[in-house]
Amino acid sequence: MMALQRKVADCPDGKYFPEGATDLNCYVHPQGGLGTAIAALSVVLGILVVFCSMAARASLEVRPPSL
Repeated sequence: MMALQRKVADCPDGKYFPEGATDLNCYVHPQGGLGTAIAALSVVLGILVVFCSMAARASLEVRPPSL
């Protein structure tokens, strides 16, 4: 939710506003993109580890010798 909200902040000195601008506020947008990318990458890697584990268990399954 925080990534979708913007907050009014102090404008830096020398901030340029285009001619005809009616909103002279500066906004700060929380940077949620990097956090979302890291979380998505972690989920994908977790799924990959689970699938590799399942494949390793299936291929290395120990069977008792038949009589």
